[in-house]
Amino acid sequence: MYPITHSAQTAKAPQGQSGFGLVEVLVSIVIVSIGLLGLAGLQTRALQENNAAYLRSQASILVYDMFERLRSNSKYAATNNYNTATATTATTTDDGLAATDLKDWQSEITRTLPSGKGVVSCSTNAITAVTMCDVTISWYDLSVTEDLDDDGDIEDDRTLSINMVAVL
Repeated sequence: MYPITHSAQTAKAPQGQSGFGLVEVLVSIVIVSIGLLGLAGLQTRALQENNAAYLRSQASILVYDMFERLRSNSKYAATNNYNTATATTATTTDDGLAATDLKDWQSEITRTLPSGKGVVSCSTNAITAVTMCDVTISWYDLSVTEDLDDDGDIEDDRTLSINMVAVL
């Protein structure tokens, strides 16, 4: 007869720890969570800046829109019919095109920009007969978080503006 032998090794107690413990898993979850919160903050800021860039683009388009209106009706622009005493009042004496242009432009500003206002000021040099028009659009921008006028504090009104001058 043959002696009975065991070919399987007997289980031994582990020499060292193998795998992850609960503490290591929790620490890694906390580190990953902090990283994800940072990414969420960056994403929020990126969306705000993207919206601000969109509003600046829209304001720029609206300024150029008014310049095209002024160029197409330069006869009345030269006689100051497009001038606005305030952002909503026009001093028009033409057949109504300047008033219609200003009304349409103002409504587009109001529709496109938060608290948007537009001002047009044209003047003609009596000597050179050159008409210069100044178009300004301002709006409320929530993403402003810097000192725009270098007075030492973050802007409270958060109003941005685009101001351009063109010769007609």
